[in-house]
Amino acid sequence: MCEFTEGKATFCDAPGGSKRAFMWSLKDSLGLSNYATAPVVVDGEITAMALKPTKYIYQFNVEPETIEANADSIGEAAKNSTAHEHKTVVTLAGNTAEDIAAGVKAIKGRVGVALELNDGSFEVYHYEEGRGGKVQRSRSPGKMLDDANGSVWTITSRQIGPEAKISSVLLLGMLAP
Repeated sequence: MCEFTEGKATFCDAPGGSKRAFMWSLKDSLGLSNYATAPVVVDGEITAMALKPTKYIYQFNVEPETIEANADSIGEAAKNSTAHEHKTVVTLAGNTAEDIAAGVKAIKGRVGVALELNDGSFEVYHYEEGRGGKVQRSRSPGKMLDDANGSVWTITSRQIGPEAKISSVLLLGMLAP
């Protein structure tokens, strides 16, 4: 259906921004999907999603106000097309060998990203099977004593659907033990 069927009510003000990020690999090392149940989106919310046994979502705790996310519609009337570009930027502090190894793994695969927003809700980006987000990693130890010492992961994808909400129960149930 392509027509409006309702308007929008005004709500109370709420904080913007994100508290933390969650990421998972969409495919395993053999190129097979890590989804047992690919995300099912109904009216803007993921109502079903499951990862295969031994596959997990991982939590990334970051400094406040260091995550950005965008989902932009794309397409044009002349081509009768529509799709969505997703972009997530996460600043990760740290300069350990484990941080470098995690970055190398991330740039070689495709990831899904969920964010816990400061208003208490959760949103998912780069989640479509066969697409997922491509990570570009930028590392800098800085120059001055008070410069950032870490890396920035910029995750981009083009997919059919927009961002989607997900319940905390569904998302957190897939976290690594």
